[in-house]
Amino acid sequence: MMLEFPNCDGIFYDEAHYRHYDFAHDDGITMVHNKSCCMLGFPMVEMAERICGIVHAAGKVVWANGPTSIEIAKYLDGFMAEHSSVWMGTVQYFGLEKPMVLLAGGDSIDELWNGFKKALICGGQPDVLWQLDESAIPGDSKESFAPKPADDPDRQALCMAFRPLLDLIKGRKWILLPSLLELPEGVIGNCFKLRDGSIAIPLAVDRPLSNITIRLKNTLLSDHAKAEIITTEDAFASNVSIISGDRYASIDIPLIKHGAVIRLYS
Repeated sequence: MMLEFPNCDGIFYDEAHYRHYDFAHDDGITMVHNKSCCMLGFPMVEMAERICGIVHAAGKVVWANGPTSIEIAKYLDGFMAEHSSVWMGTVQYFGLEKPMVLLAGGDSIDELWNGFKKALICGGQPDVLWQLDESAIPGDSKESFAPKPADDPDRQALCMAFRPLLDLIKGRKWILLPSLLELPEGVIGNCFKLRDGSIAIPLAVDRPLSNITIRLKNTLLSDHAKAEIITTEDAFASNVSIISGDRYASIDIPLIKHGAVIRLYS
């Protein structure tokens, strides 16, 4: 494939999460009902190592759909969570320093709102929103219809609302320190270090909340004394005040309808 398509940037392969049982083979470890078999997760690791070795040697990248083991994820350059914001939460820790994409383009508008919020908190990015073009190729199943970019107003509005927030966290790395945030009920969040050295605190809510206060550990403020916020309703950054405290500082936010990102900078 690398010889056939020398100008490609890399490959994507599907179903990196198979963990079923193959009773025609024996991996020397697995037994089910006293019968030796092969758990497919083991050969999937070998396959990932061989495929990624070939592709990386050609100077190209490998993405895959939904790895469920760190042994597979370590060979990949990026990965996808397919059609589920829950699945994005399942694989989020494989993406501590690697990019990941939520494939959610054909979901309902309610599912998309939840998916975009989950992507924001996990540090992922959405795919291109799409819909089936039933006029392009006749047929009676989605496999026979051609996809096309979604152009309905609801999906476009959703993309416009989240785009500034998701653009801001591209290239992020997780900050893995304990108890960095204290968030009020109904608010979820995370902490990322951005490529320019600033810190992003993404926030998401299930319903609009007003006059909320988040508390952040003073560790985050050692080199970042200023803060600004963008929300899904206002893409223009607004300065916010940091109220000092003994162990935790606090930031008051007038309103979050869906999502927001607070950026700490020097």
